[in-house]
Amino acid sequence: IYFINPEDVVNDLIAEAEDKIPNGGTAIGNYTSASVEKLGEAKNAAKENLEVQNYEAAISALNTALAGLELILPTPGKFYTIKSASTSAYCAGKYVHTIPTSAVRHASGYADRNYDHRHLLFDEAEVVNPSMIWQFTEDMKLKNVHTGEFVKSFGKDVQHMGSEEEAKSVVISELGDAQVNLKIDNGSPMHAQEAFGVIVTWSGGKNSASAWHIEEITEFSHTATITNAGYSTLVLGFNVEIPNDVEAYAVTAAGDGVAEMTQVTGVLPANQAVILKGEAKDYEFAYTNENATVEGNLLKGTLFSTNIAAEAYVLGNNGGVGLYKATLNQAEGTAFKNNAFKAYLPKTGVSSTLRFNFGGTTAIESVLNNGIDANAAIYDLSGRRVEKAVKGIYIQNGKIMIK
Repeated sequence: IYFINPEDVVNDLIAEAEDKIPNGGTAIGNYTSASVEKLGEAKNAAKENLEVQNYEAAISALNTALAGLELILPTPGKFYTIKSASTSAYCAGKYVHTIPTSAVRHASGYADRNYDHRHLLFDEAEVVNPSMIWQFTEDMKLKNVHTGEFVKSFGKDVQHMGSEEEAKSVVISELGDAQVNLKIDNGSPMHAQEAFGVIVTWSGGKNSASAWHIEEITEFSHTATITNAGYSTLVLGFNVEIPNDVEAYAVTAAGDGVAEMTQVTGVLPANQAVILKGEAKDYEFAYTNENATVEGNLLKGTLFSTNIAAEAYVLGNNGGVGLYKATLNQAEGTAFKNNAFKAYLPKTGVSSTLRFNFGGTTAIESVLNNGIDANAAIYDLSGRRVEKAVKGIYIQNGKIMIK
């Protein structure tokens, strides 16, 4: 028969309290100041009860205060980075991110290891970008802001990312100094593996490669490029400000070879796809917490490279920029691949091409640098190419021409 010395129990609880009390603060992974203050009061009272051998009161008060410690967790809907708290040089201060495009990453020195956008990696960053920004849902599922996908697992040689239905809740536990473990479905912690720069699972405590800082972020942006054609498309998973030197358009009607363009100004809402028009250069679309709506937009988009098993129009240039019928890939089950952050228009009617109508100006837009080409293709007002213009109204070089 073994007897437990109640004095030892009290001293052990006091030691546990003294270990927890320094972890009060305001950062994620800290305990709230109020709950730590109550623990401090319980610890002081326990020491007094210990002197008069009132062990039961001391144990009860300490257990209640320890159970009442309130860990500061991420707020659903806010934006966060997840940065390594490890002291190991290979991952110290590096961020968790997911590759947001269909491009393949070859981990340095390991050409046989391919990680695509459905994998989590850790890396350093000079500028925080959306691929390393995360949101937590009400049920603590972890969503990547850039791709819109959810973390469904940690581990080696697995697909980390999936749909919200596939995802499981992340359990956060404190390690001290605002460091935390993150576990999927309370399994082994998320861990930065040295060999491949990929996220795996491995148990580790404070300052290890399994320790992380979760930090709120309020400023970030997406870079969109318009090429020499003067057009591009865009869809993002978060609200952004539309730069002053670029125009954004929704398609609000389509038929008879025409896409009716409606300009979107100010704020581009999350998951609204648009056609961009502007000079050939990079544009920064900065996150904003302002809300906006776009009514009647027919354009759709994808946040990561996706096979679309349906007929659709995509932005193209075949003698002029317009919306052209997407080429279906029979090997993909009569689907076409829509790239990350790009728009498409579900196909209606029989037209193979849609010309843009910007509120009265209807044209297949010319992309010639000088804007004038006497040999450029000629189109009638229905968007049909003609061999020779006779008496009537036509479109050439993106301009209306009267014969």
